[in-house]
Amino acid sequence: MGKGQNSIERDRRRIAVLVYPGMVALDMVGPVEAFNYASRLSAATSYDIVLVGENTGPQTSSSSIGITPHQTFSQGCEQAEILLIPGMMHPEDKSYLTPALTEWVRSQAAISNKWVCICSGIFVLAETGLVDTQPVTTHWNDAFYLRQAFPALDVKEERIFVQSGKLYSSGGVTAGIDLALHIITEDCGKDVASRVAKRMLVYLQRSGDQRQFSSLLQAQSRESRFHGLINWIEQNLHREISVDLLSDRTAMSPRNFSRAFKAELGCSPMAFVIERRLETARLMLESGDQPISSIANACGFRSLDQFGKAFGNKFSVSPRHYRERFNAEK
Repeated sequence: MGKGQNSIERDRRRIAVLVYPGMVALDMVGPVEAFNYASRLSAATSYDIVLVGENTGPQTSSSSIGITPHQTFSQGCEQAEILLIPGMMHPEDKSYLTPALTEWVRSQAAISNKWVCICSGIFVLAETGLVDTQPVTTHWNDAFYLRQAFPALDVKEERIFVQSGKLYSSGGVTAGIDLALHIITEDCGKDVASRVAKRMLVYLQRSGDQRQFSSLLQAQSRESRFHGLINWIEQNLHREISVDLLSDRTAMSPRNFSRAFKAELGCSPMAFVIERRLETARLMLESGDQPISSIANACGFRSLDQFGKAFGNKFSVSPRHYRERFNAEK
C-alpha cells in the first residue's frame, strides 16, 4: 500500500519507566494512562512505554499489585524522551536502592530528555547525585525528610509539580497525572491535553504552582473554628462578600479574623471566597447549559468581564471555551 494521508508516520517518543518492589502503583499507572490516551488522540505524536526492572518477574507494589517489567536493567539503556520514576510509601527505607537500580537510573538519565519524578520518586533520582540545588516538589508528607536527606535541594512542598530544566517533579498520587498533562501539552498541544483530561475525568489542567491542598479541603480535613462560616460562604456565593461582613459573623475584628483565617486555611478570606466562586462556576459549566451570564451572577461576579478574567487566570481558558472543550466528544 502506498503512503497516504492515513499513513503519516507519527513522532514516536519512548518512555522508560522504572519498576521496583514497594513502588506506589498509581504513581506509575496514572501518568502512563495519560500518555496512553495521548497516543490514541494525537495525530502527530505517540508514546512507546517500556517498563524496566531488576528482573522480569512481577515487582510487588505497595498495594500488593504485581507489575511485570518488559526488560531488565542488565539489558542496558536506550535513548528515551522521558525517564519516569514512580515513588514509594517509605522513602527512608532504602531496601529498594540496589546498585543495579542506581546505575541504571544514572545511565538512563544521561540519555533521556526529561527526568520525571512522581511523588517520592525524586528520592531515587537524588540518590544518583544527578540533582543538587534545583527546585523540586514531592508529597507533602515526605517534604521534611527530603530536606533532611538532601539539604541542597530547594523543596517546594506546597506545589503540585515543579519543572526545572529537564527535571520534572510532582506531589503524590493524582498530581502525577497533572504533571503528565503538562508534558502532553508540551509535546502534543493544549487540545490533545484537554481531551486526555476529559477522558480521565480530571481538571482541564492544574498549573504547577497550585497548592497540593485546596483551601476547602484543608478546612474539611480538620476541626475548624470557621466550619460554620465556610458553610455560609458556600450558600451565599451570589452575595457581595467582604472581610468586614465575614469578621462580623465571627465576632472578631477584621484584622484578627484575617490573621486567624489565613493561619488555619493557608489563604486570605477573600482568596478563599474567590476560589469557591470559581470552583462552583466550573462545576456549573460542566453540569448544564445555563447561560454563562447566569452562572457569573450566581457565583457573585459583578460582570461577565470580571468573571472571564478571574476564570481565565485560574484555569487558563475562558468559561465559554471550557464548556466547549468539556462537552466535546461525550
